[in-house]
Amino acid sequence: HSMMMALLIAAKEDRKALKIDIGGAFLNAEMTGEEVIMELDKLLTSIVKRYLPELEPYVEDGKLLVRLDKALYGCVQSAKLWYEKLTGVLKNIGFVPNPVDPCIMNKMVDGKQCTLCIFVDDILALSVDTKTLEWLLAELRKEFDDVKAEMGNELSYLGMYIQLTKGKVTISMEQFLKELLEDYGPVKQRNTPATLRLFDNAAAEELNDTEKKKFHTVVAKLLYLSKRTRADILTAVAYLCTRVKYPTKEDQKKLDRVMGYLSATKDRKLVLTSEKDLRVIAYIDAAFGTHSDGKSHSGAAIFVGGACVLAISKKQKIVTKDSTEAELVALSDLITVVEQCDEFMREQGKKDMKIPIVLQDNMSTISLVTKGGGKPRTKHLRVRQHLIKDKVSGKEISIAYTPTTKMLADAMTKPTQGEQFHWIVGRIMGDRPRPSGPHAMVDRGALDVYARPCNRVRD
Repeated sequence: HSMMMALLIAAKEDRKALKIDIGGAFLNAEMTGEEVIMELDKLLTSIVKRYLPELEPYVEDGKLLVRLDKALYGCVQSAKLWYEKLTGVLKNIGFVPNPVDPCIMNKMVDGKQCTLCIFVDDILALSVDTKTLEWLLAELRKEFDDVKAEMGNELSYLGMYIQLTKGKVTISMEQFLKELLEDYGPVKQRNTPATLRLFDNAAAEELNDTEKKKFHTVVAKLLYLSKRTRADILTAVAYLCTRVKYPTKEDQKKLDRVMGYLSATKDRKLVLTSEKDLRVIAYIDAAFGTHSDGKSHSGAAIFVGGACVLAISKKQKIVTKDSTEAELVALSDLITVVEQCDEFMREQGKKDMKIPIVLQDNMSTISLVTKGGGKPRTKHLRVRQHLIKDKVSGKEISIAYTPTTKMLADAMTKPTQGEQFHWIVGRIMGDRPRPSGPHAMVDRGALDVYARPCNRVRD
């Protein structure tokens, strides 16, 4: 979501993009600190002897011991050493890490911000001025031998195809999905990714070892997809992730359903459209007691400037005794991410942002965290309640009511169906028109109403 927010700012300011790939990344870093000794096997030792015969006296039992001078791939500390090497180079030329996410770095050049999104050795640079991007590339080529680059507002980054235009970002993983569907085999197309029985865990025959392995592999790939561009399958995937150890025939049918839905919507893309006001608005919801072990399910949809930069769907870790407690747990667990998004945007230079709004559809939960009172059954729930109440009292966040029919996190907590599902995920994916009128979800006119906590809004 840091990258999504950086791209949203880039679209708003009409920035240009540069993708940089540094070859042999880890090998650019020195192996510092504790000495690391590596044993070469007989085959590799024989190859080394062929080119360096002077090492023959050091060979014992056909093997050779060497000391590592560089951060070789496979060493546990190599990633850290490479990160320190790369960020050290970038800091020397004036880039400063964002305190919320140190893999996002910024530099002001002639009053204009240049932002870097760093993922190991892949860097996405965003700047209004192409000369700044060219300067950055030249500086990196001074330090590293193998630096490849691609400039343009349509490029592939981390398996995602990104199209950056003024005011809008379009992100897709069509090729990834195409290969996944081809490997999986033919499936019947579906209108939604799950039925109402998604969380039911009825006794059924377990899959055999081969089927289990394939099930696990496909679910892992779906998790990768859903976390990036396909939040519409996130709830179904979140459940399937809990079943990868002992999947059954019923779980296989649920996976088939997800793949059938993806087959019917394989051309779908994530669209981020920036509004003038970059305020953080979050929808946080919970579905009470949906899992077979009595636990509830939390969900959130976090919007920045009207675009959904992060969707969350996760099983709660504790059992709650009613829907109010379930909503309180979801709120206290996910409020931190809302604050991080707000702080991230402020650290990116958006200092004039209004305080984040968190929308809830449970009036009793809103009352607990804004007015206090109640008798939580454990001190842990009492702490959760007062944690949020303190943030509301300190004007760090605002809690407000929205009707259940307008709760965009609803599809992240349960397998919604029909038009309700398509309306919600259309808003989250950004590929459906936003509703208008006084009760529009992230409509500017609605904020003044929603900003008054505990006042019920008629649907």
